[in-house]
Amino acid sequence: MSASNDVLRQLLKEHVRVSQQEFHKVLTGGKLFPTAKKLMDRYEQVATQAIKDGSDAIRALHEIQNEMCVAALIIEDESAPRVKELQYEPRIAGCDKVFDFKCTMEDDSVRWVEVKTIHPTSKDDWEKFQA
Repeated sequence: MSASNDVLRQLLKEHVRVSQQEFHKVLTGGKLFPTAKKLMDRYEQVATQAIKDGSDAIRALHEIQNEMCVAALIIEDESAPRVKELQYEPRIAGCDKVFDFKCTMEDDSVRWVEVKTIHPTSKDDWEKFQA
């Protein structure tokens, strides 16, 4: 492994450490998000893989980190009606698929949230020139 890969791996480890600390404060700070541990555990699993595999696993890390950002935004949102319970990847009766989040609001309405991460692909300089 090259020295630059070692540096990148160390930077990624530090990023993951700080992200875990900051998200833990927001996501697990009350009864609002009872499935926060499931999301945090998933983040840890994906982050460990990204540190091990490097750039091959960064896309998955972006996706799970974006889910954590959305969860934090939902929790911190003060607009009415407020969320009274947030669930991560809840089972839906009669369906094999899951949404990322189920938000039960103070007025008992339910909102489903699916997070999508855009992964642009880069082209080399010649491909950019031809495009």
